Amino acid sequence: MCATRGARSAFSSVLALVLLVSGSPALPLTAAAPTQINTVVATIPVGNHPQGVAYDLGNGYVYVTDGGSRAVSVIDASTNTVVGNVTVGPGPSGIAYDQGNGRIYVTDSLSSSPSIVSVIDGSTDAVVANVTLTAGSVPIADVFNPANGDVYVVDESPCTPSRCVPVPGDVSVIDGSTDTVVANVAAGYAPTGIALASAAGGLYVINQLSNTISVVDGSTNAVVSTLNSCSSAEYPLTGAASDSANGELYVTCGDFVSGGRVLALSESNSSLLANVTVGVYPLAVAFDPSNGEVYAANYGSKTVSVIDGLNNTVVATIPVGAGPDAIAYDSSNGEMFVANGGSGTLSVIETTPPSPAGSSWTWAVLAIPVAAVVFVCAIILRGRASRKVAEEPGRDSAGEAAAETVPGPA
Repeated sequence: MCATRGARSAFSSVLALVLLVSGSPALPLTAAAPTQINTVVATIPVGNHPQGVAYDLGNGYVYVTDGGSRAVSVIDASTNTVVGNVTVGPGPSGIAYDQGNGRIYVTDSLSSSPSIVSVIDGSTDAVVANVTLTAGSVPIADVFNPANGDVYVVDESPCTPSRCVPVPGDVSVIDGSTDTVVANVAAGYAPTGIALASAAGGLYVINQLSNTISVVDGSTNAVVSTLNSCSSAEYPLTGAASDSANGELYVTCGDFVSGGRVLALSESNSSLLANVTVGVYPLAVAFDPSNGEVYAANYGSKTVSVIDGLNNTVVATIPVGAGPDAIAYDSSNGEMFVANGGSGTLSVIETTPPSPAGSSWTWAVLAIPVAAVVFVCAIILRGRASRKVAEEPGRDSAGEAAAETVPGPA
């Protein structure tokens, strides 16, 4: 293998190629079929009428509230299979993951006397606490605020068959370290959704019947401003999400008659930047930081609209199951999980192409023995070349030209 002198240049070329390939994650070992993004790659059966989705960064699981089953489905995001079910209170709807304590908070919207939030330990997938809320409140949605470690729960105003007079709702603030309510923030009429602001500590509360958005300062737990929301002919729905890349807030609006829209609002000055037409009755929206796109789940269209966050235009429409009403982003796999309330399923949308199998690590492993062989061969060839030079006539043992003996004068 190392016998020919001319092989030195070949081995040098091979070594350079090996080093280049081993350092390039973009070159796969074998040609792989391209992955088409913004398509459904899996459909997972869950419980009856799924209404909320949350991704657990700690264990890589996705948790889905099954409103009609009084349970939470636990899904392994690496295999897209259901690995467990957790029994919670009646009518589970909203769900949020607290990355500070590794727990999942479920709003039990049909609980009463008292109204509760079920707390699931992500390490055991068991309910470890029930947080009691204000008497008569109806917990609908929740979100975790990493700025202060608190969980914010939207409490919609109560309504009975004999009496349904709209009254202002509020937001219960749960301390994640003690699982107790530490504050209540006044909101507008019928608050139905909540989202984090791009700026640390801020939150947005969607007030459906007030047609407004309450801006909450997480450091003081006080409403600092109120924004106008959808047009007078529409209702703001439950969907709200912040685009941290461009500092915009996306809010879903619409009804079953006029269709649906997503408003893009500037978080810095609350100005309306765009009115994006999407499907019918968009109930939920989520932002994908890996591609800068916004995904709106259209309940009445059985679709998800994909909005380019740079120019606020729809770039794709993805068919999903019946009645999509919740959506969440899985940051580890680059996927969107859509709860289809009308079909009892979860649609998995590929939003970011996965890394090619066998690319950087495979090449690196293969490069080690090849590089070792090339290195040894290079040493052998260099030694052979040195000995050959030394053996040439007129060369000394060091390979240097021997000094000529010049006859002196007679």
